[in-house]
Amino acid sequence: MRSVLCRRDVIPAIIVVVTCAAFAAVTGNDFVEWGDRRELLDNVHYRGFGWANLSWMFTTIHQGHYQPLTWLSFAADYAIWGMRPAGYHATSLVLHSVCAVLVYLIILRLLGPEALVAALLGAMLFALHPLRVEAVAWATERRGPLSSALALASVLAYLYRARWLSVALFGLALLAKEFVFTLPLVLIILDVYPLRRRAWREKIPFFVLAALGAAVAIASSARSGVALSLAEYGVVERVAQCFYGLAFYLQKTILPTGLSPIYSIPPDLDPFAMRYVVSAIVVIGLTAGLVAARRRFPAALAAWVVFVVILSPVLGLAQTGHQIAADRYTYLPAVAVSALVASGLVKLGRIAPAVMLPLLAALAVLTWKQVGVWRDPETLWRHAVRVDPDCHISRNNLDAVLARSDLCGLQEPLDALEVRHDLGGEREREGLARLDPGHLRGPDAVGPLAPGPGADDVVVDTTAFRQVPEAALGLRLHVHEP
Repeated sequence: MRSVLCRRDVIPAIIVVVTCAAFAAVTGNDFVEWGDRRELLDNVHYRGFGWANLSWMFTTIHQGHYQPLTWLSFAADYAIWGMRPAGYHATSLVLHSVCAVLVYLIILRLLGPEALVAALLGAMLFALHPLRVEAVAWATERRGPLSSALALASVLAYLYRARWLSVALFGLALLAKEFVFTLPLVLIILDVYPLRRRAWREKIPFFVLAALGAAVAIASSARSGVALSLAEYGVVERVAQCFYGLAFYLQKTILPTGLSPIYSIPPDLDPFAMRYVVSAIVVIGLTAGLVAARRRFPAALAAWVVFVVILSPVLGLAQTGHQIAADRYTYLPAVAVSALVASGLVKLGRIAPAVMLPLLAALAVLTWKQVGVWRDPETLWRHAVRVDPDCHISRNNLDAVLARSDLCGLQEPLDALEVRHDLGGEREREGLARLDPGHLRGPDAVGPLAPGPGADDVVVDTTAFRQVPEAALGLRLHVHEP
């Protein structure tokens, strides 16, 4: 094995093949009702490279993001694949594989040529971890792998002292996703350790771009319509969420089970509840311990600070959205964890593969299963409800998905005044339960819905659905967006 790995050109190929094998099922997945409809299915603006399309891409903040380069990647997908989801997912998988190779090259540059095996294992830890699945299997989150690939390329160029190439790549990363604006701070941390050099002046172009990126990120959040004011969500609550988020991401990194597309923020967050207090104790204790041991374990402190810095824009100080945390936010911060693990594997020497290969195999199995969770809208939201039965967003989205599926599948002519549909199964009852009361009656109707004429009948007035069913349904079935 070692003789094969001594050929450096072989290792990137190994990384790509193993990564694609673990995520292969993603190409059979559909789009999901979690941003994909507004981002891709109902959005015609990115479909082409004409002047009107390009103008829209570079001047529009859409769903809380400014991402012209991501739109260009979607336009390329559309030109090649049309609206077939397999092509969009394949592109995201290719980008993820590129990121994994870049992680390997960065670790190898930091640890030295003798760390070939450790760098490979560290890169595979990044690539195969189940927390990566959301960013790869969710088409809308293309901005994550794309911006990360460019940011990692920028770091690699910086490590090779290609300053202006690094600056240019950082600028492109900001055009893919503006929230990578913390990258200059990461470069400063690398200067302190392990590079041990002072290069403050060369950071000026980076910080100019970072300031522009931060300004765009703030404007994007404000335009999203889901940013919370301090009156709605106080400082103490935001700080508690930050501590909780950091502890949550550490926990899920170590034990990646119970993953979900939405970890909803409580409507009345109590910052002194046990889980927030314990999280604060864990984070403060870990930070204090790493600072105390910084001379003996400088790599651990550097990795932790990088982890926190990259996560800082999405920890909750500037709260937007329904989530208290999200798997996709760990995508770029996970590089710090992988590099730290690789540095530890160097010290293990020849036994490093024996230690890591069983772990990587287990992670690959979990990743394969998690990719299946994103197969289609119904599978995704059934899984989310199982993870957290009390999450109203997951339940609402599952109801809406089932209702749309049931109504679009009606076989009776839509020019009839009403259609009777047997509700003998749990799936149908669940799916139609939240339709407009004026259009649904049945024995299992909830709230004000009146029983229908038969014990197992529901009467659906299809007057509202005479035209194109999807268009009509879009007016009635609301899916919470991320």
